[in-house]
Amino acid sequence: MVNAQFNVKLVKLEEDLIQIGHYGWFDENDEIHVEKLLNPLCNESATEQVFNVHNTNNNGFEISANLEIDLEKRILFSKIHSAGHVLDLAVVNCGYTCWKSGKGYHFPDSPYCEYQHCHQLPSQNDSMVTIVMNQLNEEIENIMTRQDLSVEKSFIPYPCDHLGHENDNSELASKFPNNQIPPYLPPGQPVRFVKYGSVECACSGTHVDKFKEIGEFKVTRVKKQGSLIKISYQVL
Repeated sequence: MVNAQFNVKLVKLEEDLIQIGHYGWFDENDEIHVEKLLNPLCNESATEQVFNVHNTNNNGFEISANLEIDLEKRILFSKIHSAGHVLDLAVVNCGYTCWKSGKGYHFPDSPYCEYQHCHQLPSQNDSMVTIVMNQLNEEIENIMTRQDLSVEKSFIPYPCDHLGHENDNSELASKFPNNQIPPYLPPGQPVRFVKYGSVECACSGTHVDKFKEIGEFKVTRVKKQGSLIKISYQVL
């Protein structure tokens, strides 16, 4: 009997995005010996995934697999992810326009955003981190008191011909530093952008529709190492 559990790679939750991190299972009503899972094929309903699997005789076939989405967890992750974008906006509003957004982690245990090239600082002494944290929390509170702010979502095409050669992509290129489209973006697929206030970036994550859906959140720690600053935050 099948008793293998698997991680779901792609889940279609909204009309305009996919997301990661859910779980599924195979029905135990067939005598199937699963040896290896290949790439999942995501359908539109997000209630069932089809996997290509191999049995012990290496004969390929398809079976259906159930997919379960934890709605409560997904909503929480959306709030934490969106809070990271609001933090980006707060950084800009506080005047740190030269900071370059780097990697981030947007899950409940310890969410954070990192910023590079952080030479623009309010102070060079040990009180700098306290000043920055207080500034950001004050600005976050100012932003979140506005009840009318919405997250803007848009798509920009990334056209290519039938041979895979890129066409005129000047509109998309203008959205990135030095007009350079990141190499990880596949030609032929439109690129999704989200805009929080004045800050816009390419992002395929799950977002709230309005800022107020995030609820209360605050910066809990600011850590500087060289020209890199790591800002930890918490959705309350």
